[in-house]
Amino acid sequence: PPAMFYHSAVFDTTPGAPRMIVYGGYTSTAHAGLYQLDLLTNQWAQLGGTIAQPQERWSHGAAWDAPDNRMVVVGGYLNGEVAATQESGTVAEVWFFGG
Repeated sequence: PPAMFYHSAVFDTTPGAPRMIVYGGYTSTAHAGLYQLDLLTNQWAQLGGTIAQPQERWSHGAAWDAPDNRMVVVGGYLNGEVAATQESGTVAEVWFFGG
């Protein structure tokens, strides 16, 4: 993936297929890239295609939901604007990848 900061990364511990998934981030603008690092082969791949992704964002939260085998992304910023978080007085925007 391109170099950026304020992205999120989660560790999927699925037996036989461990991977790290990286989402979003910021360079001079917010990004919505979704990438995975296969920890057995040390190879990166961009995910996407038919996978619905949230709007580009940075400084969001993310966690791996092991029981449901999915990444959970919450809140963040869209080029300086809060993206539906508790901080802005709305219900936090949540996006799921996998499961």
